[in-house]
Amino acid sequence: MGTLDEKKTTWAPAYMVGIYPQLAEEARRHGYALALHGSLQRDLDLIAVPWSEEAAAPVDLVRALGEIFDIEPNHPIDKPEQKPHGRLSWSLPLWWGAYLDLSVMPCSKTHNAKGVGLDAAGGQSRTTDGLCHTGSK
Repeated sequence: MGTLDEKKTTWAPAYMVGIYPQLAEEARRHGYALALHGSLQRDLDLIAVPWSEEAAAPVDLVRALGEIFDIEPNHPIDKPEQKPHGRLSWSLPLWWGAYLDLSVMPCSKTHNAKGVGLDAAGGQSRTTDGLCHTGSK
Protein backbone atom coordinates (compact mmCIF):
# COMPACT_ATOMS: atom_id res chain seq x y z
CA MET A 1 0.00 0.00 0.00
CA GLY A 2 1.43 3.34 -1.01
CA THR A 3 1.32 6.71 0.64
CA LEU A 4 -1.70 8.94 0.42
CA ASP A 5 0.05 10.93 -2.33
CA GLU A 6 0.36 7.77 -4.45
CA LYS A 7 -3.31 6.80 -4.23
CA LYS A 8 -5.48 7.56 -7.23
CA THR A 9 -8.58 9.53 -6.28
CA THR A 10 -11.88 8.45 -7.86
CA TRP A 11 -15.50 9.65 -7.77
CA ALA A 12 -16.74 6.27 -6.47
CA PRO A 13 -16.57 7.27 -2.77
CA ALA A 14 -18.73 10.35 -3.47
CA TYR A 15 -21.46 8.05 -4.75
CA MET A 16 -21.05 5.77 -1.76
CA VAL A 17 -21.28 8.62 0.76
CA GLY A 18 -24.48 9.71 -1.00
CA ILE A 19 -26.03 6.33 -0.28
CA TYR A 20 -24.92 6.35 3.37
CA PRO A 21 -28.40 7.23 4.75
CA GLN A 22 -29.82 4.08 3.14
CA LEU A 23 -26.98 1.98 4.58
CA ALA A 24 -27.44 3.51 8.05
CA GLU A 25 -31.18 2.80 7.97
CA GLU A 26 -30.57 -0.84 6.98
CA ALA A 27 -28.01 -1.18 9.78
CA ARG A 28 -30.54 0.28 12.22
CA ARG A 29 -33.13 -2.29 11.11
CA HIS A 30 -30.57 -4.97 11.99
CA GLY A 31 -29.85 -3.45 15.42
CA TYR A 32 -26.59 -1.61 14.61
CA ALA A 33 -25.35 1.98 14.52
CA LEU A 34 -23.21 2.72 11.47
CA ALA A 35 -20.35 5.24 11.23
CA LEU A 36 -18.05 6.43 8.43
CA HIS A 37 -14.28 6.47 8.86
CA GLY A 38 -11.20 6.35 6.67
CA SER A 39 -9.80 8.33 3.76
CA LEU A 40 -12.53 7.67 1.14
CA GLN A 41 -9.79 7.25 -1.47
CA ARG A 42 -10.76 3.91 -3.02
CA ASP A 43 -13.46 2.64 -0.74
CA LEU A 44 -16.12 3.43 1.80
CA ASP A 45 -14.93 2.49 5.29
CA LEU A 46 -17.77 1.76 7.69
CA ILE A 47 -17.89 0.49 11.24
CA ALA A 48 -21.04 -1.10 12.66
CA VAL A 49 -21.64 -1.20 16.40
CA PRO A 50 -24.38 -3.33 17.98
CA TRP A 51 -26.93 -0.89 19.30
CA SER A 52 -29.95 -2.91 20.33
CA GLU A 53 -30.51 -6.03 22.40
CA GLU A 54 -31.74 -7.78 19.25
CA ALA A 55 -28.75 -7.05 17.00
CA ALA A 56 -28.57 -9.48 14.08
CA ALA A 57 -25.60 -11.73 13.44
CA PRO A 58 -22.80 -9.77 11.76
CA VAL A 59 -22.96 -11.85 8.57
CA ASP A 60 -26.67 -11.03 8.21
CA LEU A 61 -25.88 -7.32 8.50
CA VAL A 62 -23.11 -7.59 5.91
CA ARG A 63 -25.38 -9.49 3.54
CA ALA A 64 -28.09 -6.81 3.85
CA LEU A 65 -25.68 -3.91 3.31
CA GLY A 66 -24.05 -5.73 0.40
CA GLU A 67 -27.42 -6.09 -1.32
CA ILE A 68 -27.83 -2.30 -1.34
CA PHE A 69 -24.61 -2.01 -3.37
CA ASP A 70 -25.19 -5.18 -5.41
CA ILE A 71 -21.83 -6.69 -4.44
CA GLU A 72 -20.15 -8.97 -6.92
CA PRO A 73 -21.88 -12.36 -7.12
CA ASN A 74 -20.24 -15.30 -5.37
CA HIS A 75 -18.17 -13.10 -3.05
CA PRO A 76 -17.72 -15.12 0.16
CA ILE A 77 -19.19 -13.00 2.95
CA ASP A 78 -19.11 -15.91 5.37
CA LYS A 79 -15.34 -15.62 5.88
CA PRO A 80 -14.58 -12.28 7.58
CA GLU A 81 -11.11 -11.32 8.69
CA GLN A 82 -10.61 -11.40 12.46
CA LYS A 83 -9.33 -8.08 13.84
CA PRO A 84 -8.30 -6.83 17.30
CA HIS A 85 -10.93 -6.65 20.04
CA GLY A 86 -13.16 -9.20 18.31
CA ARG A 87 -13.88 -6.94 15.36
CA LEU A 88 -14.86 -8.74 12.15
CA SER A 89 -13.89 -7.17 8.84
CA TRP A 90 -15.07 -7.57 5.24
CA SER A 91 -13.78 -5.93 2.07
CA LEU A 92 -16.59 -6.24 -0.46
CA PRO A 93 -15.77 -5.54 -4.12
CA LEU A 94 -18.38 -3.44 -5.85
CA TRP A 95 -19.21 -3.72 -9.53
CA TRP A 96 -17.60 -0.37 -10.49
CA GLY A 97 -14.20 -1.16 -8.96
CA ALA A 98 -14.56 0.43 -5.53
CA TYR A 99 -14.84 -1.45 -2.23
CA LEU A 100 -17.11 -1.41 0.76
CA ASP A 101 -14.83 -2.02 3.76
CA LEU A 102 -17.02 -2.92 6.69
CA SER A 103 -15.97 -3.66 10.26
CA VAL A 104 -18.48 -5.03 12.74
CA MET A 105 -17.86 -4.85 16.48
CA PRO A 106 -18.96 -7.89 18.50
CA CYS A 107 -22.05 -7.95 20.66
CA SER A 108 -21.53 -8.02 24.40
CA LYS A 109 -20.18 -11.15 26.04
CA THR A 110 -18.81 -12.57 22.78
CA HIS A 111 -15.35 -13.04 24.29
CA ASN A 112 -14.36 -15.37 27.04
CA ALA A 113 -11.31 -14.91 29.25
CA LYS A 114 -9.07 -16.38 26.54
CA GLY A 115 -10.29 -13.89 23.91
CA VAL A 116 -12.18 -16.39 21.78
CA GLY A 117 -14.74 -14.54 19.70
CA LEU A 118 -17.37 -15.17 17.09
CA ASP A 119 -17.03 -18.03 14.65
CA ALA A 120 -15.68 -17.30 11.17
CA ALA A 121 -19.18 -16.57 9.84
CA GLY A 122 -19.97 -14.19 12.68
CA GLY A 123 -22.98 -16.33 13.47
CA GLN A 124 -22.57 -17.32 17.12
CA SER A 125 -25.65 -16.42 19.15
CA ARG A 126 -27.33 -16.70 22.53
CA THR A 127 -30.11 -14.17 22.89
CA THR A 128 -30.46 -14.72 26.64
CA ASP A 129 -26.99 -13.44 27.51
CA GLY A 130 -26.54 -10.51 25.15
CA LEU A 131 -24.89 -12.14 22.14
CA CYS A 132 -25.84 -11.34 18.57
CA HIS A 133 -28.80 -13.20 17.18
CA THR A 134 -28.54 -15.70 14.36
CA GLY A 135 -30.74 -15.54 11.32
CA SER A 136 -32.10 -12.54 9.49
CA LYS A 137 -34.15 -9.92 11.24
